[in-house]
Amino acid sequence: MRPWNDRRPTLIVPAAALLLAGCSTASLGAQTVLRPTCAPNDAASVELIVPASSSGYPQLRVTVWRSEVEGMTVTVPGSGGDAGNAFWCTAEEHCEELTAATVAFGRARADRSMDVVVVARLPGGSRFRKTRHAQWQASRVLCG
Repeated sequence: MRPWNDRRPTLIVPAAALLLAGCSTASLGAQTVLRPTCAPNDAASVELIVPASSSGYPQLRVTVWRSEVEGMTVTVPGSGGDAGNAFWCTAEEHCEELTAATVAFGRARADRSMDVVVVARLPGGSRFRKTRHAQWQASRVLCG
């Protein structure tokens, strides 16, 4: 038991759990999602999550280190490794970084969704190619 004059915050764990809940992909199911995230330099970035099946896993996760991706074609990690990264995930905590992935982002619709075409070489050499409709998943992310 803590003394009556102990002023240490008691909400740290619940607050951290609430913030990290937005980082999980467990609730996405088989939906292709775009969502905000942060780059290693704390700049705003966009993460694309593309499930390979209706079960939600395995999935391709591509992070583009730009705040806007509409109408762009981006290959990550890019020359010098400065465009982003890509991971092939077979479970929530079991991901392997890919050597390259290319994403063509379409035009944003009124609901902020867009079509995407993703091409990547997976571990073991197989090719991943999907054309999907990605829905923007709004969440509050503090970068910087």
